[in-house]
Amino acid sequence: MHIDNEPLQRFLHGQLDARARSDARAHFADCAECRDRLAAAEREEAALASLLGHLDHTPRPTSAHALLREAALRQRDAFRRAAATILLTLGTAATVWALPASRNWIVDRFGSNPQRVESGSPAPQPTTSPAISGIGVPFGTRLVIEFAAPQAAGHADIVFSDEGEEIRIRTVGQAVFDVVADDRVSIQNRGSTADFEIAIPRAAPYVEVRVGEVRIFLKEGASITAGEAARTDGSYTLPLSVRARAGFAAS
Repeated sequence: MHIDNEPLQRFLHGQLDARARSDARAHFADCAECRDRLAAAEREEAALASLLGHLDHTPRPTSAHALLREAALRQRDAFRRAAATILLTLGTAATVWALPASRNWIVDRFGSNPQRVESGSPAPQPTTSPAISGIGVPFGTRLVIEFAAPQAAGHADIVFSDEGEEIRIRTVGQAVFDVVADDRVSIQNRGSTADFEIAIPRAAPYVEVRVGEVRIFLKEGASITAGEAARTDGSYTLPLSVRARAGFAAS
C-alpha cells in the first residue's frame, strides 16, 4: 500500500504531526516507489518555484543562505495553489511571453520592460536556479546532526526561530539525508562542497552538530557552545572543511 498524493505533499512541506511524519519516513525507507514519487515531487516543486521566480525578471546574485530562504517561501506559496492552476497559468504565461508581438504589446501596455523584443529575435531564455533539497525532523528531547565527512569547502549556517516543532536542514543541490533513529540524522556529504542551513527552534532542548566524530556545535537548553563565534544576529557560520577538526571534543 502506497502513500497518497495529499499526505505525500503534506510530508514534503512539513505539515504532518510528529507521529504521522515518523510513519511516513518509515514507509519511505521500505518503499522504493514512494521514495521515487517523493523525489519527483521535490524536483517538480523546485522547478516550478524556479520558473515562477524567474519568468519576468533577471535573477540577482545571491548567497546560498538567501537562496535557501527564498526557496522555502516559494515552496509554501506553491503548495497553497492547486497544481492544475499553477501548470495552466505558467504554461499560458510562458507561451504568450515567448511571442515577440505579444511581449511588445505587454511592454507598451504596462511599461514593465524598457527593452522591446523585435519580431524574429530569439526570446530570452529563463535562468534555471539550482534545486533545493532538505528535511524537517521533530526535535524531541535530543537530536544529533552528523555530517559523514569533512568537505573541501562549504559551511553550515545555524539560525534560530521562536516557533515550530521541527529542525529543518536545507542545501542548494542534492544531498542524502538519512534519519538513522529518532535522535540522529546522518548527512551523506562525502565529496560535496555545498553550504547547508540548519534552522533550530529555540525550544529545542538538545541539538548537536558533528562533522565525522568532531563536534562543531552544541545547544543545551539556552546554553550554546560552538567552534566559531556567533554573528551579531546570534546565528553561526561553521566550516565543514577539514578546519572543522579544530572543533571541540564530543562527549
